[in-house]
Amino acid sequence: MSSSKIVTKRVDPVFYILINRPHKKNAIDAETYELLIAALNQANSVDDIFITVLTGEGDFYSAGNDFNVNDLHNINKSANETVELVHQFVNALIDHTKILVAQVNGPAIGIACTTLPLFDSVIASNHAYFYCPFTKLGILPEGTSTHTWPELMGHSQAARLLLFSEKVCAQEAKQLGLVNKVFVHQKFQEQSNEVIQEYASLTAKACLQAKRLMRSKERVAFLRAINRTEINAIHESLKEINMANVRERALDKTKSNI
Repeated sequence: MSSSKIVTKRVDPVFYILINRPHKKNAIDAETYELLIAALNQANSVDDIFITVLTGEGDFYSAGNDFNVNDLHNINKSANETVELVHQFVNALIDHTKILVAQVNGPAIGIACTTLPLFDSVIASNHAYFYCPFTKLGILPEGTSTHTWPELMGHSQAARLLLFSEKVCAQEAKQLGLVNKVFVHQKFQEQSNEVIQEYASLTAKACLQAKRLMRSKERVAFLRAINRTEINAIHESLKEINMANVRERALDKTKSNI
């Protein structure tokens, strides 16, 4: 499956998914979410595939959600529909039964960063940085990060990134447990592909069974519940923003009539 926004390549036993929007720093809009969900489901359905790799074209892994912060002043039906696509995308990662690898070729921002603990392996270029500027934008975190990040790195470290919008480099992300391998950018593609091929040489059945034991049905259900809770909170925050904007417009209209 290929489109202008997503390119997939199957090289058994590996299924590659490339976000192909370099002019947008691989930011994810509604159509791209739909294509990503379809690609993840396709990889999940093929018996001969046991590794799924997500990466980005160009200098960025992904700049996260494709929206202009000014859009928050005009919340509409399409915005809420996009939030539901975020919900479906995160569920597709949670439900993915194959070995899931993030090949982080550059900066990972927002949802591209928050979802990393849902991957089985995160390989990063040393040019990558990891940034979740939610509170700077007045929006809420997603990707199950409100649970997986404190679980992974402890509350205080997670708070640095999620509450206080601190940016961290690849090496620090590795120290925090968000990344497990970092390579020099000039050799990143070569060396990260070598790691993926090492994974591909392992016994597929044993790898997939081990993942099922690590990601039990109870764990999947729990992560899905966290995802739903976060998405509900985002919907509520959008309503609050919309109501504030309605009040602001009404006040402006009143002032203009005085």
